[in-house]
Order: sequence, then C-alpha cells, then structure tokens
Amino acid sequence: MGMTGAGKSTFISRLTGLEEEVGVGHTLSSTTVETACYTARYDSNRIIHLIDTPGFDDTTRSDTEILNTISSRLSTLYRAHQPLLGIIFLHRITDVRLAGSAIKNFNILQRISGPQNYDRIVLATTMWGEAAIRKGGREAALAREDRLWDYWKGMFRGESRMVRHEEDTQESARKILSYLIDHPSASQPLQIQRELVDHGMTLNQTDAGRHVQRELLMAKEKLDRELAELQRAVEDTKRKVNEETLRTDEVQREVIRVNTSGSVRNAKRKRTDEGQQWGETE
Repeated sequence: MGMTGAGKSTFISRLTGLEEEVGVGHTLSSTTVETACYTARYDSNRIIHLIDTPGFDDTTRSDTEILNTISSRLSTLYRAHQPLLGIIFLHRITDVRLAGSAIKNFNILQRISGPQNYDRIVLATTMWGEAAIRKGGREAALAREDRLWDYWKGMFRGESRMVRHEEDTQESARKILSYLIDHPSASQPLQIQRELVDHGMTLNQTDAGRHVQRELLMAKEKLDRELAELQRAVEDTKRKVNEETLRTDEVQREVIRVNTSGSVRNAKRKRTDEGQQWGETE
C-alpha cells in the first residue's frame, strides 16, 4: 500500500522480475486502478503472493471506490481462508513534508489493519537514490526520516517497524519482505475483514469506510465555504460596481445640468444684449 508514485508496482516488479506485467509507471499518475495479485518465489520451498493496490490519491477514482476495490479483495481472501502475512506500506523519502494525501493513506491503512495487526505492518521508505541528488541531499532525507519516526510512533508502539528501500533492487525488496516472512506474527484477520465478513457490516459502516466518509464530508464543507466566500466576493464586487456606476451617473447628470444652466444663462444674456443693441439702434 501507499501513495500513488511511492513505488508499489516497482517494488513488486523487483520481486517478480515482471516489470511490464506489473505495469510500472514512471509518472505520478496511477497505473494501478484495481488490486492485482502476483506470484514470486521467495526461496526453494516458498512461493509468495503479492497484492498491488491503488493509492487513495487517485486522480480518476474516488477514495470510496478505491476502498471498495481493496476491501473486496481482502474479503474474498478471508472467505477463502487465505490469511495475509502482512502489509508493506511505501512512502517516498523525497516528500519534503507529509502532504494531506500521505496522511490520508496512512490513516486508512491503520483502519484497514486495526491496532491488533500493527506488528504485521512494515513501513518502507523509498527513493533514497533520488533524495541524494536533490537539494539538501541525504542529510535532508535523514531529517525527514526522523520526522516520520515521530509521526509513526503510534504504529511502533504496536511493534510495527520502519525500514529503508534504499537501492531499489531485488535484494533490498527481499530483505523488506523477510521481515514479514521470517518473523511471522500470529495470523489473525485484518480489522476490515472481520467487520465485513464476520460482522456483516457494509463498507460505510466499517472504521475505514466511516473515515473516508468523514474526509469526503470535510472536503465538501470546505468546498461549500470556499464557494460561499467566492459568491460573497462576487456580490461585493457587483455592489461596488453599481455604486460606482451610480456615482458616475450622478456626475454626468450634474455636468449636464450645469451645462444646460450655463446654456440657458448664455441664451438669456444674448437675448438681453441683442435687445439692448436694438434699443440703441432705434
């Protein structure tokens, strides 16, 4: 799991060696629109199945649609008695700050998993190579890693772990995977699996579903406030334009009145002068 562009599909392709089949993208637009399962051999005795998921910051699909896609896959696995070994959550170390979309992905992860499964989550930071050539270099990346440790401390109290996917190689990906395979925790369903399958909840009734709905409601309320502010600004501008138009009309009427009065006086004066001249002539 993780944001769009965090390297989820690339990570899986390192383990499977199937970059084209996995559909690795090279932009921040999501190439993963549905969950997909891939198979890789971990060693001579073990074959693993990896599930690629879309991020909750997709530009073409809503968070509700994405959550429905992921939860449907998880429910199917649970009903088929196929337990998950764990979740690998990827985060770009190049991100200067924790953006709203990153926090959203992380919050939904917690609610899909449930606190009882934090020890089955590995938080892996990616793109260390790119961070090294950016402003601040590795030192800045290490400072961001420290902030991530502080942000994720609640997960660490639940025995989750954070690791670096530094080299973007198969060896690095296998090492991260080994934290789940070689140190397995007691197998138990994820929180959202129990909610949907065992308790018969609808998606919107689950903890993750309610969180997504709250996020949508907050986004709608923010949009409504911004729209109301824009409407007030438009009305204020209209009022000012109308007031200015009224003042302009008043000035124009005054100019016309003054000009008219002047013309009348001039006409009277002219007639008076002509009358005087006529009298003198007589």
